[in-house]
This record gives sequence, structure tokens and C-alpha cells, in this order.
Amino acid sequence: MEIITYDEEIFKELPELNGPVEFYSCRFEQANFSHIDIRGLKFIDCTFTSCDASNLNVTNFTFRDCKFHNCKLVGINWCVAKNLSLLEFESTLLDMNTFQGLDISNTKFNNCRLRDVDFSDCIIENGEFVESDLTEANFNGANVKNSDFRKAKNYFIDPHFTQLGKSKFNLPEALTFFKALGIEIEP
Repeated sequence: MEIITYDEEIFKELPELNGPVEFYSCRFEQANFSHIDIRGLKFIDCTFTSCDASNLNVTNFTFRDCKFHNCKLVGINWCVAKNLSLLEFESTLLDMNTFQGLDISNTKFNNCRLRDVDFSDCIIENGEFVESDLTEANFNGANVKNSDFRKAKNYFIDPHFTQLGKSKFNLPEALTFFKALGIEIEP
């Protein structure tokens, strides 16, 4: 089957997808991916702005050097993707996503809502979570060394089960580490 390729195009809605499709340096603006039922799409150096990909099945998808801005990406299991690298999420809703066991080093989640996201056993070295809401996010077994959590909120990261070396945190949120260590702080 012939691979359909799009290069440097702007999409307000998705083209008809009937087989292997690859997008290179394309922009997607207000596109709705939630109805897509195709496997193995490839996105290289693409930008997604105000798109909805909630509950998208990303089986065998490739996302490399892609940026998501102001998107809705709820309920995605990224573990079934073929390749994820150099991703940037800005002001994006990522509730109930799963990244369990993936190497997503250098991924940026800035000013995002990441409620109930599973990062367990991930490698997220040099990641960014600046100004993100991490309510109920699970980092058990993760490696977040050299990551930036400044101005992130609502996280609970147990240093017994998470590799934190040289990561950056702010007060008062960093006080949750004392709770994980069984230490009580009084005013």
C-alpha cells in the first residue's frame, strides 16, 4: 500500500485517511482527531493548535519533534505509540493519560493540566512541568532527574520511589516531600 505524504501543509480539518499517512512540518489548527480510527500515522515536526484528540487510539503512531498548544488530549494511552520523542505540550489538557514505562526524556509539559496521569516507571530526565497541575499524577518508579517542577502544583512525589536528582522545585509545594518522609512541619 502506498504511503500518502503531506509536507508543510495547514489543516483546519483532517484529510481522508485510508492507509499509511505521514505528515512532515504540518500545522493542525482546531482539527478534531477524536473520531480517527486508523493505525500507524506519522507526525514529524508538526504543530497542533486548539485541536481535540481525546480518547485517540495512537497505536503505532509516531510523534517526533511535535508541539501541542491549547489542545485537549484526554484519555490517551501513549504506551501503544511506536515512537515518541521531543514533545512539547503548552497550555494543554492531558487528564487521564498514560505514559507508563516510556522514555519521554526532554518532554515539556508547561502550564498543562495533568490530573490522574500515569508516569510510573517513566524516564523523564530533563523534563519540564512548569506551572502544571499534577493532581493525582503517579510518578512511582519514575526517573525525573534534572527536571523542572517550578510553579507546578498539587503533586505528591515520594522520593523513596522516584529518582529526583538535580530537579528543581518551589516552596510551598516542595513541602510534600516531608509528608512522604513522615516528617511533620509546624508553622
